[in-house]
Amino acid sequence: MTRVSVNRTLSRLYWLLAIVLLLLLAAKFADDIPGLPPVVISVANQLYEFMRDMSLLIATGGVAYLSNIFQKRSKFVESLKEEWRNIVRTKSVLLGTCEKPYLATDDYLAALYKISETIDTMRIVYRNAGETGGLVGLYPFEPLHDMRRALQTLDPRLSAGRRVALAAAMFATGQVLTDVLVFSFSNLYPAYHGAYGISAVTDQQLAGVVMMVEQLLTLGTLVAVLLAPRIRRRHLDPVPA
Repeated sequence: MTRVSVNRTLSRLYWLLAIVLLLLLAAKFADDIPGLPPVVISVANQLYEFMRDMSLLIATGGVAYLSNIFQKRSKFVESLKEEWRNIVRTKSVLLGTCEKPYLATDDYLAALYKISETIDTMRIVYRNAGETGGLVGLYPFEPLHDMRRALQTLDPRLSAGRRVALAAAMFATGQVLTDVLVFSFSNLYPAYHGAYGISAVTDQQLAGVVMMVEQLLTLGTLVAVLLAPRIRRRHLDPVPA
């Protein structure tokens, strides 16, 4: 149970409690309200007596319901913490894999299986943003896919040319989401209303720009590293007479 759903449920309970207290207050002083028919006064008195007799049971039920809500929230937070621990472990595996001077196929596949498992288990805790019966929505933590794409460019089974082509395809794929964020003039996340004086629409447009710049820097650096040996060899090779 997310914080938003907990706050929404508590808000409903507060409103219900306020309405019940107002009704009981009106029933308590119904005899002092001029102009009320005797039938209404009788019903009000009976309602007050009934609620007073059942107050302990109602309070017990309310406490049990609140305990259930916070227990669900506690389980959700614990699941979320475990998921983030799993993400940290996966990141460590990927860092260790990328630091190897010679990446073997078995090491690459082990890291790929690990990041794929983490991507799938993320959906146990979160659903996609904007997900409906007819829409898949957006993955809740896109950096996991960024890590997977970066790892795939290191596939030892790929040549340098194929890695450059894969990097270009990754950039084009990321641009689809970037374009949606940058060129959308409506709020795609209704639960978010902006922060620090920035509107929700402007914030998501800035997020799209940041994503584009991040992909340009990351994938551009990758392409430069892949092509640098070829460019160096071309300059060092003697020109045939």
